[in-house]
Amino acid sequence: MAQPPNGVSVVVDLVEDFTKRIGQLTTQKVMVGIPATAASRSGDPINNATLGYMLHYGTSKMPPRPWLIPPIARMKDEAAAMLRQAAEFTMQKRPDLAENILNDLGSKAVSNVKVNIVSGGDPPFTPLAQSTIDRKGSSSPLIDSAQLLNSVTYVIRKK
Repeated sequence: MAQPPNGVSVVVDLVEDFTKRIGQLTTQKVMVGIPATAASRSGDPINNATLGYMLHYGTSKMPPRPWLIPPIARMKDEAAAMLRQAAEFTMQKRPDLAENILNDLGSKAVSNVKVNIVSGGDPPFTPLAQSTIDRKGSSSPLIDSAQLLNSVTYVIRKK
């Protein structure tokens, strides 16, 4: 690099600023599911989060019906692209746009999860027992009062 004519050179150290912005990228996470604030169920002693866990992983009396992880896993590439975009905005000192991307990612994930529930799962949920169909009047797994479905949301949390 050529020396300035007056012999003065200016060195700008951007490492601290760069490190700070990188730190901002790693302090937030988008969480999809049923947070404690959406867990209560009207007229039921079990909350939505517990019910969701039981439905997803199954119990000794009920087969698993994985409603949360498969639709999130299917959007892995899209989520990675969105997170890269959020990182670029953060590095450009545009945290507002990065936050928008995180909110878009959360909304899209919630939508995918709800579509997965309403459509009967992908892979398809194990069909309900006839006794369950008779009790609830429907053969749709995971949908009874829609309280579980309506409790699925996202939050952006600091790590």
